[in-house]
Amino acid sequence: MAFRMMAMSHGEFKLHNYIGAQCEARFSVCYFESERNMDVTQLKTQRKSLLTSFTLSAKTVEEELTKEVTDLNQLSILRPQIGDKFSHLEKFQMDISNLILKEENDEVAYEEDFIKTEKYRDTFSEL
Repeated sequence: MAFRMMAMSHGEFKLHNYIGAQCEARFSVCYFESERNMDVTQLKTQRKSLLTSFTLSAKTVEEELTKEVTDLNQLSILRPQIGDKFSHLEKFQMDISNLILKEENDEVAYEEDFIKTEKYRDTFSEL
């Protein structure tokens, strides 16, 4: 990690971590670029673990909703978590779909892959 000392008021110094907020944008760009260089199989493998995580979260939400007394605090915690997982899934799906069309130029494979993930969109919408 790279650190830099920054002069602050009253002679104080603040240790500035370059890995912090200033570099989050750079990290996102690097992450996006590395994803671009991945092939469809690698992205599908990563998506599979996200699908599992999403499914487990969805089941937890469904279980909470079926309880006689629903814990609204628990639901307020679970909702953003499942939303975050869904947004990551959507990003992976978009990357995979783009690669299928770009590399394989196969509309049938694109449609099949899209349909496989449609049930997760439906689940998220229902929750």
